[in-house]
Amino acid sequence: MRRFLHGLAFLALLFFASFGPMLMAAEPEPGSGTNIPYAPPQAPPQPSATSMLARLFGMTLFVLLICAGVLWGIRKMQRRGLTAAVNPAKLRLVEEIALNSHSAMQLVQAGTARVLFAVDSTGLKSCQLVDSEFAGVLAAIEQNRVGREQGPTVADMMALLSTVRKAA
Repeated sequence: MRRFLHGLAFLALLFFASFGPMLMAAEPEPGSGTNIPYAPPQAPPQPSATSMLARLFGMTLFVLLICAGVLWGIRKMQRRGLTAAVNPAKLRLVEEIALNSHSAMQLVQAGTARVLFAVDSTGLKSCQLVDSEFAGVLAAIEQNRVGREQGPTVADMMALLSTVRKAA
């Protein structure tokens, strides 16, 4: 945007430098034979300082009221959107198991369904709907985790989950 404005200013300067003298020639050259009578217009009466200040104050107040109305409307829309999107009764974290320092499994209750999320330091890796028999899988994970320094990886968890799904 800045380069565009600089280029536009340069083109305007170039235009007025080349055509300016022709456009600004108000008086005919002496001896051209054309005498055009010219009478300057009457200057308007000077406005009072109080009316100018009242107009300035009124316009400033009008602009500030518009800004306040826009901010109020945005805040109200954001608040309405957040309360409609996030309902703690419908979405809650049931369990979270840290697999190692960079990854975790999260069990989330979403309404009547349970969803398992595999998350690591780069973000969400997997999302899977969970059956009601998942309590046994969580117990198996905890047993495998006790003897290790670091917990199982996300790949181990997904393999365990897929074997449970195949068995069911």
